[in-house]
Amino acid sequence: MIKVIYILLAAALVSTSPLKWDKTEYDFGRIRESKGPVTHTFRFTNRADHPIAIDRAVPSCGCATPEFTRGLIQPGQSGSISVTFEPMGYRGEFSKSIAVVSGGGQYRDFLVITGKVIRR
Repeated sequence: MIKVIYILLAAALVSTSPLKWDKTEYDFGRIRESKGPVTHTFRFTNRADHPIAIDRAVPSCGCATPEFTRGLIQPGQSGSISVTFEPMGYRGEFSKSIAVVSGGGQYRDFLVITGKVIRR
């Protein structure tokens, strides 16, 4: 929980992002370890008056794998980041973050996935 608070504080210190997210948090709810990985797609729109690219998406652990729209996103266009969580070896509640860096490192957004893993 403290890690999430530090991430949110860091986000407040960075320039306001031109990416407008449909939502920045997603709760998978209860997921069974035996069912394997789960994925959620976060969607955004470029609200800037210039093209912007996602530079990288950095997860807080190796259990979350982000894949994102590559290349320049024109003003008004949309993109997405799909985050896959691997529940193997986890049990109980989890909260993982993904730092999204865009605009040549000028902007940072933070996405959060949560849920509860039910062991086999």
